[in-house]
Amino acid sequence: MLAALSALFSSCTGFFSTSLASWAQRDPAALIPAVTAGNVNGLVDKAANDPALSLAVLNRIREAAAGALGAEKTVLQAAAIRAAVNAAAPARAVLNHIDENTEVDSGNAADLFTSIVGDIKNLSLTSGALRAILPAVPLPGNPEFDAFIGASDPYCLAMAAAVLFADDAVRSGDGAAYISGYTSPGGSSLAEALAQAATDRGGDTLGILGDFLENLNLST
Repeated sequence: MLAALSALFSSCTGFFSTSLASWAQRDPAALIPAVTAGNVNGLVDKAANDPALSLAVLNRIREAAAGALGAEKTVLQAAAIRAAVNAAAPARAVLNHIDENTEVDSGNAADLFTSIVGDIKNLSLTSGALRAILPAVPLPGNPEFDAFIGASDPYCLAMAAAVLFADDAVRSGDGAAYISGYTSPGGSSLAEALAQAATDRGGDTLGILGDFLENLNLST
């Protein structure tokens, strides 16, 4: 199970490029070039293994997406999901709380996820940027949302859903109660939309991520 989750995590990231290694010693935001649909995926890949750098890239994507339209915006939104996953590192947080014998079900999903939330990095900043970038109406049938979903990796959608749900839980003031008592439709509408899209596209291949989404009542 751990190997499978690690594989899911790597599916949403690239490999760190030594060409940007100096960022770790300096202000990353000052060195990231203006983001475009043409360079965004390369920037996401180059910052993939550093949450702080990935958050800086995500914020640059937010700036670019604000003035983008059509296919260009779709590319930026799909890249934003990847950058957000790298910035928050939810898979690494999950690996801190499960082992190869862990099975996620309705009896333990809420407690496990409550523990995981505290290990997700840059949670508030990542979620805030992501909400600003993604379609304002996250519903099937909205052309912008459908285009974004079609361009996005289902594993990344699943992990982004977990990040957004974790942020909603923290902002509720009682994260444990929010998570354990959550039912759909609820207050985490964007998380639900991403979770359901991930489930519809990824199905059983999501593995333990799918188990979390289903047993947290984020997808069916």
